[in-house]
Amino acid sequence: MVKIRLRRFGKKNTPIYRVVVADKRSPRDGRIIEEIGTYDPLLKKDNFTLKLDRVDYWLGVGAQPSDTVASFIKKARKGSLEEAVEEAAVEAAEAPTPPAPAPEPEVAAVEEPAAEESPEPEAEATAEASASEATPEPEAPVADKGLVDHPDEVNITEVEQERATVYELRLHPTDVGRVIGKSGRTVNAIRSLMQAGSAKAGKFTRLEIIDEKDDADE
Repeated sequence: MVKIRLRRFGKKNTPIYRVVVADKRSPRDGRIIEEIGTYDPLLKKDNFTLKLDRVDYWLGVGAQPSDTVASFIKKARKGSLEEAVEEAAVEAAEAPTPPAPAPEPEVAAVEEPAAEESPEPEAEATAEASASEATPEPEAPVADKGLVDHPDEVNITEVEQERATVYELRLHPTDVGRVIGKSGRTVNAIRSLMQAGSAKAGKFTRLEIIDEKDDADE
């Protein structure tokens, strides 16, 4: 089994650690596979660094972090997500407001004869109500972060594939850029949280943003 852990360097009273990937059976100072971060316990703030993309890779292939490294990963993800959400909010505030659409012409309403109501069995109506309460539709995480202007049009579809579960995220066209964020930082932060959670459960997930505009062109 592969382990993500700390390895000590430095002098006697000035320890410096590196976050390394190594075989669990390897001794403390033995051979490592890759170095993916640092830790300086003498600093009070910002005392560790992590390459989150490499962390996600090793978690995805089954590596297990030590308790200390797991706490570093949690802090790093939280800071990355907060920074990405803040950048998305700034971009949204700086984005120009689109012009209001022209009002549609009024069309005279045509009254249609009322359809005859066909009474349905009370038991069937009760069963449908119970089913709808038992299986609520999942909420998209991006709607809770205030990243979108059209939360009602956020839709997530779960697609089971051979080696992974793919979540297809559909948004209003004007919200796609905001969820992706500058240089993809917002969507990458969301993907990192999903992959970390699923890796602990022994699963592999992937988030895909479906552009409805591209689907329509095809």
